[in-house]
Amino acid sequence: MRRAQGIISVAKNYSSKVVEEAALICINELTSYHPRDFKNVILKLLSQEDETSLQLVISDNTLQFVRPINYFINNNE
Repeated sequence: MRRAQGIISVAKNYSSKVVEEAALICINELTSYHPRDFKNVILKLLSQEDETSLQLVISDNTLQFVRPINYFINNNE
């Protein structure tokens, strides 16, 4: 009962979408349900969302100006 209350108190601080995703991960992958583990899963999900939001979106028009990696290699030996 105390662990369930701990998980609920952790869940109050985050959005319901993230809590639902974390709950599914915990149910499918974890064998023990501790509020600390639940919070770690939530923090991992939030860090993944931050990383995906930092990725740049490049349009097709912009891609025509992108050069291949070997363009920058100088082989003047």
